[in-house]
Amino acid sequence: MTDGSRIHRQPIATSEVAQLEISATQSTLTQPVTQPKAQDAVGVVRAYAKRLHEIDEATTKEKAETVQRVAGEVAARILAYIEVQRRLLQEALREFDPGSCATTNHAESPDVRARWWRRQLIEAARSVDFYTNLASGAWWVTLQMEAFGERLRFLSAVQKVGHGETGVLAVTAYAEMVHPESDESTTAVEPEPALELTPTDSVTLAYNDQPSERWDEIEEFVQEKLREAVQHFVDRLG
Repeated sequence: MTDGSRIHRQPIATSEVAQLEISATQSTLTQPVTQPKAQDAVGVVRAYAKRLHEIDEATTKEKAETVQRVAGEVAARILAYIEVQRRLLQEALREFDPGSCATTNHAESPDVRARWWRRQLIEAARSVDFYTNLASGAWWVTLQMEAFGERLRFLSAVQKVGHGETGVLAVTAYAEMVHPESDESTTAVEPEPALELTPTDSVTLAYNDQPSERWDEIEEFVQEKLREAVQHFVDRLG
């Protein structure tokens, strides 16, 4: 976003996830069920139960396939944005610390690396107040900056919301200060959170959303959280 406007983000409600699933199922159940002529009362109920099961299998597969496409496209846009920021930030950092660096990394489900950063992804989800489905990982992008012995790790991800294939996604952010000396130290030093997250700090997507139509809101969110994380990093430099 370039006009400086602020889009109000609503927290994810459990009812949103349930309503999306109910609506899809109800619309499909309006189609008639073919019944044999000699079907008794129990047979009617069993036919209905069978149809419910078939619908669930079909809609689950459809959601899973569409979620893969939507999440992949959103993650690719986030990666492109973060990569531009990485180049600009590295140039700025080297104006005062020639030894500084900024790097990016990324992965997407179902790649095995999509399961990295589990702790950070769960923390981000908890802050926004939703259950994250990490069975097949997430679509994540990281930006790591280091200068004067301080290291910031910024993580933006597209995560599945709820249990199973709900068809709902959330774009989240997480950042932490990492102690470089802990890489060689025998004593583990816990990273320090670099963002104060609230239940509105995400962008919710449905599996039938068009990423291009939601990108302005997503870009503003990532831009805002990255700015806050970098401000925390700079404050630590002294």
